[in-house]
Amino acid sequence: MTLHYEAHPQEMVDLVMIVGSCSIRAGFSQLEDGAPLIYFPSVVLHTEETEVSSEYSWGFEAVLPSARQAASSLLKYGFCYSQNLQDNVFKPLHLSSLLYYVICSLMRLRDMRRIRLLLSLPQAWKGYTEDVCHVILGELNLGSLALLPAHILPLYHDSTSLTALVVRLGGGMEIVPIVEGVVLETAAQRNPEMGGHLIDTALMGLLAKLNVRTSSTVESFLWRFVKERHAFVSLDPEQDLITAEQAPHKFQRVVDLSEFRPPNLTHNTFHIVSERFQCAEVLFNPGLIGKDFPSLPKYIAQVLERVDIDLRRDLGKRILLVGGTTLLPQLPERLHKELSLIFSQKGRGFQININSMPQREHAAYLGACQLLRDETYEPILRKEWINLAEWQKEQEIRV
Repeated sequence: MTLHYEAHPQEMVDLVMIVGSCSIRAGFSQLEDGAPLIYFPSVVLHTEETEVSSEYSWGFEAVLPSARQAASSLLKYGFCYSQNLQDNVFKPLHLSSLLYYVICSLMRLRDMRRIRLLLSLPQAWKGYTEDVCHVILGELNLGSLALLPAHILPLYHDSTSLTALVVRLGGGMEIVPIVEGVVLETAAQRNPEMGGHLIDTALMGLLAKLNVRTSSTVESFLWRFVKERHAFVSLDPEQDLITAEQAPHKFQRVVDLSEFRPPNLTHNTFHIVSERFQCAEVLFNPGLIGKDFPSLPKYIAQVLERVDIDLRRDLGKRILLVGGTTLLPQLPERLHKELSLIFSQKGRGFQININSMPQREHAAYLGACQLLRDETYEPILRKEWINLAEWQKEQEIRV
C-alpha cells in the first residue's frame, strides 16, 4: 500500500522515523492524527549474501511467499542485536534501502533536500553517527538530519514532566532514568536479549513440545504474530498452570497461520493453552530458557538503586512503560506487584507507580512529532540539526 503525502512546492517536510530492533515507524510531524503512517516489522529480505548490489524487501513485503521464492533469499531482522558481533556492524545498504522504501511509500517528492529527517536508530548503532550522516546526507541528499535516542522521545509525548524512569521493551530492553530531560546514563541498564525476542524464543520452545516446529527464519518470524495476538502475563502463574490443566477451555485459543503459507511449518493450525502465559513468564524468570541475567523487575530495581536517594522516590512514582512488548495484557499489574515486593523486602518501601499510557507502542514516534511541532522545544532541536550544506562544506574541508 502506498500512502502519498503532497507537500506544498516550497514546504520543508518533517519526516519522523523510529527504527527499532522489532519494528519501524515513520510519518510526518505535520499530520496530527496520531499513529505513524507506516508501521511494519523490521525484517529485511535480500537476494544475495554479499552486501553489493543486493535487492531488498522490507516489512510485510519481505515475508510474502512470492518474495521468498528466490533460492538465495535471506530473511532476517535488519536491526536486531545478534550474539554474532559481526551481524551488529553498521550496514549502509540496509539503511539506504530502508529510507528509499519509506520515502517512496509515503510521498511524491523529487527534491530530497526538502526533507528534514528526525531519526532514531537502535542503540547498537550509536557509534556510527558519521556513517549514518554519509548515507543520509552524502548519498540521499536529505536537507537536514537530527539523530535522537528513542528513550528520551516518549517524555515529549507524555508531556506531564521530563522526569521519569523510562522502561522501553521492544525486541530488547532499555531502562533509562531521566531527570528534567537529563539522562542519568551511569544508572541505565540495557539488555538486547530481554524483551520481545526472548518471548519469541520461549514460545518457539513451548510449541516444539506440541510438535509445532520450523526449519527456517521465515517461519520463526511467525512466533511474533502468535505472541502479539495470544500471549499475556499471568498475575499468578502457578495457579494459572493448575487451571490450564483442570479447565483448559479457559485459556485455549486456536492459532491459524495458513494465511502466511509457511513452507516448512509442521502444523498450520494448532491449539495453545498454558503456552499463552508461559512464554511471557521469561520476563520474570529468564532461567526458564537457560538465561542467567536478572528478571525485568530486578533490572528496574537495580536502576532505582543506582540513582541518588533523593531522586529515587520521584522516579519510582513515574515508571513509564513504552514499546510494543509493554502491550502484553497484565504486564503493568505484574510489574507493580513484583517491584512492591522487592522494595518491601529491602525495607525501603516507597510508592511505585507504573504509567502505561495509551499508544505506548508508538510513544517514541509520537514524542518526536510533538518535539517538531511544539515551538517551545525549538531550542532543544536547534543544536541537534545537521544541515546538508554545512555537512558538505565540512566534508570538503576534511578532504
